[in-house]
Amino acid sequence: MRPACATFWEADLVFVGRAEVTPLGPGAQRARFGVEEAFRGPTGGVVEIVGRGIGGSCAYAFVHGTRYLVFARRAPDGTWSSFFCDPTTPLDQAGEGLAFARGVARDNRGLGSLFGSVSIAERARDGQVGLPAPLGRVTIAIRAGTLARSTTTDAEGQYAFKDLPPGRYTLTVSELPGVDPIPPAAIQIKGPGACVVHNVTAMRRPPR
Repeated sequence: MRPACATFWEADLVFVGRAEVTPLGPGAQRARFGVEEAFRGPTGGVVEIVGRGIGGSCAYAFVHGTRYLVFARRAPDGTWSSFFCDPTTPLDQAGEGLAFARGVARDNRGLGSLFGSVSIAERARDGQVGLPAPLGRVTIAIRAGTLARSTTTDAEGQYAFKDLPPGRYTLTVSELPGVDPIPPAAIQIKGPGACVVHNVTAMRRPPR
């Protein structure tokens, strides 16, 4: 499971509510929620989530009368959806997700973090790629305006930046001999307490 500090800021709407479920036919339902606590998106009223293909797709199957911590996404046509692969969960199982959401609601001045790993894989002449291995002592740098920081990966290829203000960052990886150049990556810390996981796999060029 991905941490709540990442999944919270990927949703368009996060709230607590009780599901009133209406079947819409085979594998489809409409779930209406009166918003009890709003953490992200609209602050009140009624939210309606339509799920289609339940059981054969990733649409979340809500149970009538159950209270949920809901993570929803807005479609271009304005409708709301929630998926099984999102962290939507019955409220009595919400644990970390609910604690994080309430923490952001109490304090919107928190700083974010960025962490991940760097690994290296061999590319053979026939184009096949071998299993990646951790790559230690690689310099990782980030920049956003006048803010610039750098760190090096540990023996397991892991790196971390903490206490990052929300905003857009550019991440670069130092050049490595015999390795294809790694293009810069755009990273966004979306809000207070947000975290981003960014893993990099470097490709070693095959011998001539």
